[in-house]
Amino acid sequence: MSESVDSQSCHLSLRGIRLVIASLVCLASGVCSANRARGQSLDDPVLAAWASFPATYACRQCHYESEPVGNLRFDDPTQLKRGDLSRQNEMYRWVRDDKHAIARLRVEPLRADEIEAEQRQVASAFDFGDGVGAAAWVGPSNLLSRRICDALGIDVDRPQGYQRFAESCLSCHGGYDSSAGPQPGFEKPQSLARSQPGISCLSCHQQFNGSGATSSAWVLTHASLQDPQERSWRELTPEQKAAQGMRDIQSVSKQTDLCLDCHVGNLRRGMFVDHAMYAAGHPPLPNFEIETFVGAMPPHWRSEAEQWSAFEEAGYPKAEKYFAVNYPGLSSRLSAGGEAWTDVAWDTRRALIGAAAVLRRGAETIVLAAESEGREAGSLWGDYALYDCAACHHELRRPSLRQQRGYPGAPGRPRLHEWPDIVLQTVAPASFAAGAQQRLVQAVTAVPFGNPVDCRDAAAELLTALDASVNRIESDLVVRRQLAWLLIERISAVDRDALVDYATARQVVWSILVAAEELATFPDLSPEESARLRRIEAELAHWGAPAEARAGGRVLTGSIGITTALPAGRDRFIFRENLAEELRRRADYQPDALAESLHRLRLALDAPSR
Repeated sequence: MSESVDSQSCHLSLRGIRLVIASLVCLASGVCSANRARGQSLDDPVLAAWASFPATYACRQCHYESEPVGNLRFDDPTQLKRGDLSRQNEMYRWVRDDKHAIARLRVEPLRADEIEAEQRQVASAFDFGDGVGAAAWVGPSNLLSRRICDALGIDVDRPQGYQRFAESCLSCHGGYDSSAGPQPGFEKPQSLARSQPGISCLSCHQQFNGSGATSSAWVLTHASLQDPQERSWRELTPEQKAAQGMRDIQSVSKQTDLCLDCHVGNLRRGMFVDHAMYAAGHPPLPNFEIETFVGAMPPHWRSEAEQWSAFEEAGYPKAEKYFAVNYPGLSSRLSAGGEAWTDVAWDTRRALIGAAAVLRRGAETIVLAAESEGREAGSLWGDYALYDCAACHHELRRPSLRQQRGYPGAPGRPRLHEWPDIVLQTVAPASFAAGAQQRLVQAVTAVPFGNPVDCRDAAAELLTALDASVNRIESDLVVRRQLAWLLIERISAVDRDALVDYATARQVVWSILVAAEELATFPDLSPEESARLRRIEAELAHWGAPAEARAGGRVLTGSIGITTALPAGRDRFIFRENLAEELRRRADYQPDALAESLHRLRLALDAPSR
């Protein structure tokens, strides 16, 4: 297994990537020699589990500081290491805090009699000094995975069956490339202690397709090892970096698209949880809001606002150029208006782009599913997973709030998921994209499951409109803090009928929290804005779990009946505890408390300052 490489490197020459990594390690040995003296040993079981996978393990040479490198002055020629762009603790944080790092281990399909044996093997292979132990790696979710495979007729004890499991499940849970066939590290392991633990660094950072997909040049050049003072890598555009093989995740829409592959689905790559998987026991996918999910990982990179601040502290002379290269549309707009990069509401910008990207992925899914209609194999049209789960799976109550609010088509016909629409329909209800979304809803509910041709055409129209919206927000619109205020104002005024759906209600809550929390970071709020924000924060304090729970503790439910937290941290299992709590919340949810809270929020927004 020591010769295995991470799955995404399947696009590269195996020999080439190994040579590059070997060169990186040799070159880094001088520049990063202090790293090994500062916590670079196999001091964590997750890091030790990655030791047999060099394409990821080599990253520790420069990205495994236990403490972030400081923003040392750029005009000091004696400093070969500085943390103004990379804090060099990215892998350290990912290994210790992010459950993606061991996602594959959590879903390896095991029978009940195999779990204890695997726990013993894992415990003997790695030193668990954090008190969590092997039970945090192997447990109930592995048993659930085996039950799902058995229910789907996937015989994981046979090579062909395990290959099907890898293609169906490990494309999300393990970084397997379902388009590339069998890959090293993804055969059925003799022991989990020798299998790829989870999502590798290359799964996100290696260009997947298009220009640069077969290049590994960035592995060396992004470290600027030959040019430690000038750091010319910083001055390359995202497109130039992608041509060398480094995926562009500076773009919010591209970063969101990467996340959506697993958290919503990507039919082009065969990554989709269909209804058969749900019926077999796959937990329901939650609604997705990019800023909230990124915050729960937690992020091992700087936000845009943090990056600007780090450049200022270090006195980096080319900070303006760096931002202009990465955000060219914003640069010209800010210059024309005499504004600064610190005037941008970056988190709100990310939330708006992410909301449009989610809706765009839904439209693309409908187009591709409709085009699959009539195929002998692989047709997804009419699969229940394309539609709103809660339309069928909800508590039966009288009086029924769903009946009272009415239906977009005849009662009983499946409708699309509601939650992706809410930001667009409340923030820009008169836009062409909002109209196109309504036309798609009508097409889907005109006949049971929708006519595939009509739905394809309506979804294609929406897809075109959303492409334009995403490009405009990302390249041509300066999202100032006034837009954060507007987001709160518009979404807090959402119609009560929209809050009947739990996922939609949570999308409302998350969107407001993102904008409000960012407003609190602006140091130059006027007295009127500060007073307004304090009134809002007093109401939001009732909404969810305490701050420490949002950072990864037990998920609690606030007075509005919705949790604002996600089960973050590598010691948190989705199944079984969190899933049981989440299903109870959904069953018990009533929109009245949230509707009343939003009403108070609107009053707080409109109240005169004293």
